[in-house]
Amino acid sequence: MGDNAAQPEWLDALINGLQGRRKPISPPSYDGSTDVRKFLKTFGEVCATTGWDEDERTLQLKLTLKGTALDCLQGDNIEGMVESLLNRFQLTREEARRELRNL
Repeated sequence: MGDNAAQPEWLDALINGLQGRRKPISPPSYDGSTDVRKFLKTFGEVCATTGWDEDERTLQLKLTLKGTALDCLQGDNIEGMVESLLNRFQLTREEARRELRNL
């Protein structure tokens, strides 16, 4: 039974095909209620790890936006959406000072 030569060819092909495969990584969702820079950093790390090209990155970003962040779905490229997210959700210095005072 320990002889691998007795395995059917299709089983060898299946095993070889599954070796090295990893469970896909899902990017985080973003609704505008947390730090946009942290979200974009994590999103970028997922993109790099999965090896997505620009079209896949754009699609995945569109799929991750929820709530008020959906308003940033402007344009068909990732650069425009990232710029829109930063403009909409990045705190100004004064807003950051207010947030810190409120803590």
